[in-house]
Amino acid sequence: MTDMISPVLPQAAPATMQGLKGKRVDEIKAAAKGFEAMYVQEMLQHMWDGIETDGPMGGGKGEEIFRSMMIDQYGKMIADSGQTKIADSLTKEILRVQEQQHNPRGGVAASPLQSRLQQSGAHHE
Repeated sequence: MTDMISPVLPQAAPATMQGLKGKRVDEIKAAAKGFEAMYVQEMLQHMWDGIETDGPMGGGKGEEIFRSMMIDQYGKMIADSGQTKIADSLTKEILRVQEQQHNPRGGVAASPLQSRLQQSGAHHE
């Protein structure tokens, strides 16, 4: 499971992934990708706001109406390309925060076997 996402996560990827199911990680990645697409769409919208639709090839109201659809598709395509790395950074941060919530003292979360050994007083190095 961690092999699929190791390029996306920092060095502590195996510890971060303990306790999270693959489906949950996929949901986080999808949400991060959706946010990246929306963010890029907003940037593109501001870029296109000052451009008139008139001219020899301008489409008037029709172009105004379909421009938002075009910008939505551009945003999705840019997000899917992975060039901005916004989704990667957001995924790392969400997983880091979730890891802190599951393990508030920091460090690597103990496995069930390590937890039982610590409770019994035995230490396994």
